[in-house]
Amino acid sequence: MINETISQIYFAWIESALLGTYVTLALWQKSNGVGGKCTVGGGVLSFLAFACPICNKFLVFLLGTSFLLSYLQPIQPYLGITGIALLSYALYLKIKLIKFQHEKELPITFTP
Repeated sequence: MINETISQIYFAWIESALLGTYVTLALWQKSNGVGGKCTVGGGVLSFLAFACPICNKFLVFLLGTSFLLSYLQPIQPYLGITGIALLSYALYLKIKLIKFQHEKELPITFTP
């Protein structure tokens, strides 16, 4: 087992918060059309960013231990940053859509 680094712990916290907020907004709005690809990409990269390369049996089965230790482990911080960026962008799109739909539903009143 490989000891986790502090960056992996931060990636797990931040990405869980972003993904949880996005899912909550999507369920509240009852529509999941905007930002879906960014959410999936960010979720996959987030999983790869803080997953232990040796402990994850699925990744070991697909890619092999030597590949994971040689290639995946050195780029995990970059995967985490990219995952955070994608999830943040997806959340931004979702909030922007909700705000636009809310403003569209409000009646326009003129106050002198």
